[in-house]
Amino acid sequence: MQTIVNSYSRAVIKHGKKGSHTKLHKMKILKTDWIGHFEQHTRKAVYTVDICNDNEHVATGGIDGVVKIWSLSSMLACCEKSEKTSNSKALATMNRHSGAVTVVKFSPDGKYLATGSDDRIILIWEKEGRSQAAQYMAMSANNSGDSNSAGMGVNAFAADHNEEHWVVRRRLAAHDNDIQDMCWSPDSSLLVSVGLDRSII
Repeated sequence: MQTIVNSYSRAVIKHGKKGSHTKLHKMKILKTDWIGHFEQHTRKAVYTVDICNDNEHVATGGIDGVVKIWSLSSMLACCEKSEKTSNSKALATMNRHSGAVTVVKFSPDGKYLATGSDDRIILIWEKEGRSQAAQYMAMSANNSGDSNSAGMGVNAFAADHNEEHWVVRRRLAAHDNDIQDMCWSPDSSLLVSVGLDRSII
């Protein structure tokens, strides 16, 4: 993801009846050096992005099979200052997919993140609280030499420097081909997905 679009100021346009007006957002586009998916300083293609309703998190997914969580406030701060560079980094980096990540979608209540991939798998993520994250980090440190210790619910595939810790709550394998898109119901109780297998699930 090479650009951020920020609606940071408003213009008022009068129209129609006397005193009637519409507020339009001025859009500011900023190209950054620090937001993206990189491998050995090489920028990788980003296929999907979503903003959480909590106005705090942005998720991206790309050809590298990685899901990243970013701070929206850090992005907006760069936009306000028109800065291309920043010391900010991704809040979390998750590597549970074995193929390119084709779609990321936060649930409307902001509690879950659904990610789909051309590995035909949908993962449902949830951010852990600080106390639980600390416990998992301790478990990961104690079992760092055991590759089989990474069980469901323990985010042992994430980078050690993550500020936030997201864990997989559900692993859904129903499609026979790449997953292309997903949509949550307004109450976050249902998730619908479509894929290249022509299925709607």
